[in-house]
Amino acid sequence: CEKGAISRSPVTAETAKRFCDRLGGESSSSVDGGDLVVQIADYVRRHIVLANPKWADVVALWILGSYLYPVFQTYPYIWITSKKPGSGKTVLGQIIANLAFNGEMMVSPNETHLFRLAELTRGVQVWDEIESDEEMERRRFHGIKAVLLNGYRNGSVVPRQVGRNYERTERFHVFCPRVFIGLSRLPEAVVQRTITLQMAQRTNEQEIKLYKEAKQFEEEGQIRSACVLWALQNARAVYQQYDSSDLQESVEQNLSAVGREADDIWLPLFAIASVGFGVPTDSELLRELGETAKELAKARGNVGGWHNFDLASIP
Repeated sequence: CEKGAISRSPVTAETAKRFCDRLGGESSSSVDGGDLVVQIADYVRRHIVLANPKWADVVALWILGSYLYPVFQTYPYIWITSKKPGSGKTVLGQIIANLAFNGEMMVSPNETHLFRLAELTRGVQVWDEIESDEEMERRRFHGIKAVLLNGYRNGSVVPRQVGRNYERTERFHVFCPRVFIGLSRLPEAVVQRTITLQMAQRTNEQEIKLYKEAKQFEEEGQIRSACVLWALQNARAVYQQYDSSDLQESVEQNLSAVGREADDIWLPLFAIASVGFGVPTDSELLRELGETAKELAKARGNVGGWHNFDLASIP
C-alpha cells in the first residue's frame, strides 16, 4: 500500500515459504482452486442455511476473488438481508469477514472510516446493522452514499483536504469488496451493484453446526492461507480469462436477462470459476453458475425490508 504497512495480514510464514518454494520450482505447493471453492462453500453450508445451497458456491467464489480483486474493473458488493431478524445474517457476515482478504466486521462506520480503511488495508469491509429509523442514522448514511456508489469500481477515489490548516489535497482509494447486512432496503443504485442473499429463518428440520469463532480460528486460517497462495499463483491467469472476449460473450449469453450486470457483477466470478476449476467458457459448470446468477437477480426484486425506513428514500 502506498500509505504504509498493512496493519494485519492473512499471509502466515508457512504460506510465504510455500509460495517461495513454488517460485523455486517445487510445484507441490500449488493449490487446486476448484477444491478450494468447494471447501469454502461446504464451510459456509456447515454453519448457514441458505434458500438454495448453490448460493454458497457464489459466496465461495466471491471470497476467493477478494484476494485478487484489483485485477478486475469492478467487483460486486454482497447484500445480506431478510424479512425478519434471526436469520443468520450476522453469522454469515462474520464468516465472510474471517475468510476473505483482510476482512473486517464493523458496525456503523462513518465516511472517514470507510475511505481511510480502504486505503490502509485494501481489505474486505463487512457492515452490520446498516439500517435505522433514527434521523442521525439517515444523515450518517447520506454521508457515505458517495462511497457506496463508486467503491465497487477500480480506480475510484475520494479527495479530501488534510493538514493542520487543510492546505493539502489527498486522494483516498475507495475500491474494495464490501458486504452489507441489514433489514432495510438499500438505494436502488447501490442494489444494482450487489449480489443479494435473502435469508430466512431455518426450520427445526434444518440442522447446522453452531458457529463459534474462537474454535474455528485454525481452520479459517488454513483456508485464508490457501486463498492467498492460489491468488498469487493464478492472478495472471484470472486476469487473462477476465479479459477474454470468449468468456465475456459466454457470460452475456448466459445472463442476457440481467443486462449490464453480466459484466459489472458476474464476469469477475465467472473468471474465478473458469480458472479455479480449469473449465472452458462453454462448460456445464459455468452454465449452472449462470442459472444461479439469474435466480439471485430475480429474487433481488422481491426483497422486502422489515423496517418501514427505506434507505432508498435518501436524496
